[in-house]
Amino acid sequence: MKSVVVIFQATEQKTESLALAFGLGAVQAGADIRLRHLDPSMATTLAHAGYGTLRVEDLRWADGVAVFLESDAPARLEELRSALHGIREDTEENSKVIFLFHPDQRADSFRLLETIASQFGFQRLRDADGTATPEHMTEMGRKLAGSRTEMF
Repeated sequence: MKSVVVIFQATEQKTESLALAFGLGAVQAGADIRLRHLDPSMATTLAHAGYGTLRVEDLRWADGVAVFLESDAPARLEELRSALHGIREDTEENSKVIFLFHPDQRADSFRLLETIASQFGFQRLRDADGTATPEHMTEMGRKLAGSRTEMF
């Protein structure tokens, strides 16, 4: 996989650091990455302020997508859903791989994200371990960016 967009919705540095660690792993495996912050607000206290906002072009460009959520509120996913609708017509079925992370996989926002990913035909990179550490996320980034035969 040559291109990965890492999308995260976060107001805290912990979620940001997990997304950055994932991106690091993808780079270590030879991928180009883009980091995109969903729904930035004034209350956000992240380590870096210069993340881009998600655009349809980011999803067209990417072979793989990683999404890190912090919020339980499904309404926060509208920006992502809108961008995905923008690529619906020009994406081959099962042509993109997605990794999903939320600290509570029972959260409404995570379940909605799973449904959206399925509707758009993404292949899912599953995380059997589910450990929320930067080291583990770096390894997951490497897996996503690795060859397709190693991913599933």
